[in-house]
Amino acid sequence: KELCEIRPFNRELQYAQLSGLLMFCKEFDKDIVLLSTEYIEIAEYFTKLIKHIFKYNAEIFTSQKLSNVDVILYTVSITDSNIVDKLNEMVDNISDFINSTEAVSAFIRGAFLACGTITDPEKSYHIEFVTQYENYAEFLCDIISNLSINAKISKRRENFIVYLKESTNIEDIVTSMGATKSTLAQYDT
Repeated sequence: KELCEIRPFNRELQYAQLSGLLMFCKEFDKDIVLLSTEYIEIAEYFTKLIKHIFKYNAEIFTSQKLSNVDVILYTVSITDSNIVDKLNEMVDNISDFINSTEAVSAFIRGAFLACGTITDPEKSYHIEFVTQYENYAEFLCDIISNLSINAKISKRRENFIVYLKESTNIEDIVTSMGATKSTLAQYDT
């Protein structure tokens, strides 16, 4: 929730964050953008960012998760070819938007909102980003290294996992994404 409260203030940061969301959402190609999440806040955040940048009203649909009917999925689907073309162009030119530490952090924040998880520090503390695409995992790992944070990649079934396990790296990346309340809470435990 804390990450969804952060509103990038300039176009470069908005594009960087939206690019992170797009690259790591459920489906993104030349015909469709599909973001699915269990968190309404992320779906709403995504639609607000799309509306702010492109003046396009994307709708949020709800459904039950097939593997767990108690879980609601919030899905945003964009099929308008004009908007999808603009989004593809933006991601194709991602290097134009990630040229500052703030933009790197915004991109990582977007990627985390799309595909990231963090475990309870009381258990096996780690953070991971899950993607179907090895080149995206490598790209994200390189982007994270720009913050002098060491991330690794592993393969799990059909997915590639970018992960961090060292608590200092996790605290650094969470802080860089803007979740300072969460980082401070770790020090209080």
